[in-house]
Amino acid sequence: MASTLHDIRVVIIDPNGDLDLRLYTTKNATGHQFNSASDGKPIAGKICVQLTVSRKVMVESSSYFKAMLSNNWAESWQSVVDIECEHPVSAELWYRVFHKSPIPNDMYDIPIDMIGNVIQYGGLVQEVRGSDVDLEELCKWFEKRLEGLDLLTITTDELEMLLYPCYAFNHAQGFATVTKRLAYEISGHITEINTTEDRSIHLDGNVIGSVNGAKGSLRSQLIRGLFGPMDRFMDATCACKEKSLFAYCQGIRKTGIWPLQDQHKKSVQQILDSPGFVKFAIKIPDGACIQCVSKLSRSTIKKVRDEISKDFHGLCLDCINMTKTGDVDNDYWAHDRMQQWDFNCRIDHGQPSWYFSFVGRKTDMKNHQLKKKLEYKKARFWGLGF
Repeated sequence: MASTLHDIRVVIIDPNGDLDLRLYTTKNATGHQFNSASDGKPIAGKICVQLTVSRKVMVESSSYFKAMLSNNWAESWQSVVDIECEHPVSAELWYRVFHKSPIPNDMYDIPIDMIGNVIQYGGLVQEVRGSDVDLEELCKWFEKRLEGLDLLTITTDELEMLLYPCYAFNHAQGFATVTKRLAYEISGHITEINTTEDRSIHLDGNVIGSVNGAKGSLRSQLIRGLFGPMDRFMDATCACKEKSLFAYCQGIRKTGIWPLQDQHKKSVQQILDSPGFVKFAIKIPDGACIQCVSKLSRSTIKKVRDEISKDFHGLCLDCINMTKTGDVDNDYWAHDRMQQWDFNCRIDHGQPSWYFSFVGRKTDMKNHQLKKKLEYKKARFWGLGF
């Protein structure tokens, strides 16, 4: 089956454009073919879209197109060029950015699982790995795309798909919201989902470790908050302490955290939102003394729930990305001393977010460690009198 011109969607990115880019796919295109723009020979595939652009803008904006259109390749003199492209929407978005052309509203509705393809295509046109793409020109687009999402209700799978994009586009609020929800709502190991074929597109490993560390900290606080009060019964001298302790254990069981060996199957949020936790109630045993009645008060458990619910505000990109003082070491200790956990940060957060965020991007931390090694060697060199 041959593709005909009237089957092809035509998009005018530059009204004065002198180059038509025909993007075609070979996926799900069995039986489709079209005539090559260069030699007229049939090409197996299906043309998705034809984009009218400026050759000059494409050459100046992309090393990939500079090599294709300004050297001795056949495409350098063609007015129509065929390009295999499995993600034409991502390509069109980048071309529009190159031309500073208005972005249509439907491009702000790109599905979550296709945002990674936008990053991947940026790697193609910049001739770098996806993880090294300069995304500055697309930050406004991503910001508006996130505004169209309800980050508080999307699925945890979608959150894991958004982890890297929020990180790569340096979207502080989005990254904090995503990492906070994952820490509270995932029961098992938190991972990220890469929806592209580019395996370089992933978070630094220490970032994933930090999100899981925050989740583990919340779980530890939950266990400590629920089981800590038992010590007060153990130290009591009244005759009703055994019955009161049993009543407390019965109340804990209703939260869903008991038995302990099964608690890992539930997320922190599932336990916090369980009816037994939200409406924590204990049947006061007959004859319980006033001290035991006080220990069985639901206010104790309500305090635990409130504190844990407000403990972690998500990872902070500013604490990950930047030093506040210009020196990584001074920055760490200055934060710890001043306790201004969100100083100069774009989001408000407390100590747990700072603690788990202060990991640095891997490249920055490697450079810092190398610098320290060189300084140490230099100090030893001069110390030995050479």
